[in-house]
Amino acid sequence: LNQVAFVDLVCLLSGAPDTDIGPVGLFAAERYCARRNAILLLDPPSHWSQVDDVARSQRSSPFASPNVMTYFPLLAGTTTDGGPSRPLSALGAIAGMLAARDRQACHGDRSAAAAGAEPEPLLLRSRARVAIEPDAEDARTLARSGVNLLRSAAPGFISFTGDVTLARSSGMHREWRQLSVRRRAVMTASTIAHNTRWAAIQASGPETWRAVADQISRYLAESQSAGLLAGDAPRRSFYVKCDQDTNGRG
Repeated sequence: LNQVAFVDLVCLLSGAPDTDIGPVGLFAAERYCARRNAILLLDPPSHWSQVDDVARSQRSSPFASPNVMTYFPLLAGTTTDGGPSRPLSALGAIAGMLAARDRQACHGDRSAAAAGAEPEPLLLRSRARVAIEPDAEDARTLARSGVNLLRSAAPGFISFTGDVTLARSSGMHREWRQLSVRRRAVMTASTIAHNTRWAAIQASGPETWRAVADQISRYLAESQSAGLLAGDAPRRSFYVKCDQDTNGRG
């Protein structure tokens, strides 16, 4: 199957300084991303000024979704006179880095795509600085809360670590809460859906079912060979079922 372009990263901004996305807007955006096999990127709420704020807020929040990613803290820029400016969003830079990592994975870069392995920290090139500097224990607290971490790296760079989605309390296996694993899963589902659309205009029967199963099996075998799926052999990585049981009588 051919990798194709999708709407797979959605950045949602409130549009007004110091104003957060409301629950209705957040729910609608999350449902849209779930239908489109996309990941919703959110800035942290304005009341998150310390790691304790994040942990307390996440413990009391009923919202959890593997389709949503956020981070902490915001970036802090400077004004022309050297003073602090309004907090800056990092969503655009994060989206660009995630897209670049996806391109590496699609071209067989095993170091970027090994299934189940936590990816290397992503680096944002930025003149801004992080608003606060969380320590190692703070980083673990954020990850448990489903929040990724921005921290200072080399001069002119900020690292993005954590690799988590906001599925922290949804009962999923830990690996499926990883942002990189979720990204790969939704990209795989979207690629299969796009490239098997031809079957919708074919007669539903054993010949069509076998053709669909063979096409998907080849794609998944290639993905497994490239290190994009867990398991040391195709038979341990996936199976494809497309027959009368899954398609009914018609």
